[in-house]
Amino acid sequence: MNNFKKHIFNEFSCDLWHYLQSVNKPILIYGMGNGADKIIAVLDSYGIKYDDVFASDGFVRGHSYRGKIVLSYSQAKEKYKDFIILLSFGTHLSDVMERIYALDNEQELYAPDVPVCDGPLFCEEFFDFYCEKLEMARNLLFDERSKEVFDDVIRFKLTGKIKYLKSSEDSEANVDKLLPYEKYRSYADLGAYNGDTIRKYLPLCPNLSLIYAFEPDFRNFKKLKAYAEGEKVVINAFNYASWDE
Repeated sequence: MNNFKKHIFNEFSCDLWHYLQSVNKPILIYGMGNGADKIIAVLDSYGIKYDDVFASDGFVRGHSYRGKIVLSYSQAKEKYKDFIILLSFGTHLSDVMERIYALDNEQELYAPDVPVCDGPLFCEEFFDFYCEKLEMARNLLFDERSKEVFDDVIRFKLTGKIKYLKSSEDSEANVDKLLPYEKYRSYADLGAYNGDTIRKYLPLCPNLSLIYAFEPDFRNFKKLKAYAEGEKVVINAFNYASWDE
């Protein structure tokens, strides 16, 4: 094991998937839908069985998912008491985040990092293959805080432990200090939703005069187009997805 891998693995011995292969505790999926489907696909590839699916209290209506009746968290606690939670959805809402942090204190909780679209899984084997390149990327960073964030993002991807994400957070005010807003004259938003990010940053960029906004979902695009037509700045809205061209 080289020094960079030792540095990354200083608090754990293996990635989440190898760890789950070794435990005897029940494994429950928190949430349903596309995220859960992707996590279950990885579990299947590692031969890992999950025991049940649950949702937050108040969101359970007697429905089922993949042939299993969806439990409430209260029902899951009553049935299993001590179990592993695999979080299957993302959020930025503060009340939902607080709920997740509370669950993390009550149970053994992980937020598995799985590919959003086709692509490799960021597992221990992936890390080993790209270890040298990852270390080279880290060495390009100038300050220690950036290197700490880089390390913790890798640790999160390997372990699914949300403490590594939390330690990487910073306030918007501090992030904004890094951006020279007055220098920006054009801007491309590749996944513009309804124009929310454009709406946020327009007042901060006094010299911004040209915007390209891509949004592939047609319903969102209609909202984006309506917003763009009401702005004084030129916003070229396209009902496209962006890739390498």
